[in-house]
Parts: sequence; C-alpha cells; structure tokens
Amino acid sequence: MSSAQLSGAIELASLLASRICHDVVGPVGAIANGIEMLESDDSEENRELALQLMGRSARQASASLQLMRMAFGAGSSAGSVIDLNDAARLLREYFDFERADLELELPSAVAPRPVVRVLLNLVIFAVRAIPRGGVIRVRADLDGEAMAIAIEAEGPKARVPDVTPLVTGGDGDPTLDPHSIQPHLTGLLLQAAGMTAATDLDGERFTITAR
Repeated sequence: MSSAQLSGAIELASLLASRICHDVVGPVGAIANGIEMLESDDSEENRELALQLMGRSARQASASLQLMRMAFGAGSSAGSVIDLNDAARLLREYFDFERADLELELPSAVAPRPVVRVLLNLVIFAVRAIPRGGVIRVRADLDGEAMAIAIEAEGPKARVPDVTPLVTGGDGDPTLDPHSIQPHLTGLLLQAAGMTAATDLDGERFTITAR
C-alpha cells in the first residue's frame, strides 16, 4: 500500500469513527444526565423522569449502533447474505428517533450483504433531503442477487443534498468531513456492488434510484 493509499484509508476510518460518535454521543450524554438526576434527587417524580429519559436514550443509542453496524460494518465473508426482514427491523427502530416517517416495501428474502449495505446507506442519505421532516418511502426489488432500489423523500423544503455528487459520482468535489463521509461511503459501496445511482427533485419530493 502506498503512503497516499494508507493516508486515505486512515482518513476514511477516522471520519467514519467521528460520524458514529456524533450519532451516539447525544443519547449517551442523555443517559449520563439521567444518572445525575437520580443522584441529585431521588424523589419519586424525579426518578420517573430520569428513568424515562434514560430508557428512551438507551433505545436511541442502541438503534443507531445496530443500524450503523450493518450499514458500515464488515461482513464475516464476501459472499455473506442478510435477511431483509432484519434490515427492515433495524431501519424502523432507527426511524423511531428521526423526524421523518418511514414506509418500507421490501421482499421477504435474503440478499447479498453488499447490496443491503447500499440500501441502508441510501436510506440514511435520503433523510438529508428533507431537513424539516416528512416521509421516506423505500422500495426494493430482487432479481437473483441484483437489487433495484427506489427511495422517495417527501417533505417541506425538500432539496438535493449538497453532498449528492459523492453518492452519484456527478460533478463536484465536496470536502470530506464527518458530515460528508457517509455519502462518500455510499458512493464507494455502490461502486463495489457494481451499481449506479441517479437523483431527481420534483417540487417537495426528492428521489434516488439505484440498480
């Protein structure tokens, strides 16, 4: 591995770690706040509020970590597969804490890990298109080991995210940072899976398709 390749690999790992920490530091901090509440005031009312805060925050951290483990993590082997029902469950749990609602239409089947990782990362990416919330509609169709994906993100002030070229390979060269590393990874996963993606914006509906 050349020094440039090594530097790039280190940067990718560092930025992904930063993204993961960014997603879980909030709920983990809330759990710590709940513990401090219990330590400072053990009244029944305060105890109930603290337990509610800690319970919700623990579920949020768990949902984020489990989804990111499947979306970002390495498989046990190149030929491994993932049950799409498991992927759907993790997405639903993750979206319990998102401003957008989620509508899924996935087949009950197993699919190659590379294309499932593409699917999960495209859904995570699509949230950027509706910063004020709305609905994410996801449809995936399997043909053997090939997957066709269609995602709609609909909501007020829908937009084309500025980091979209990192996903689609279009014009533009956004700076890599913790904000853009997930779209960058999505683009790499698309290439590795032999897939391409395209986007469109029609009023308040942003669409991304991949196959």
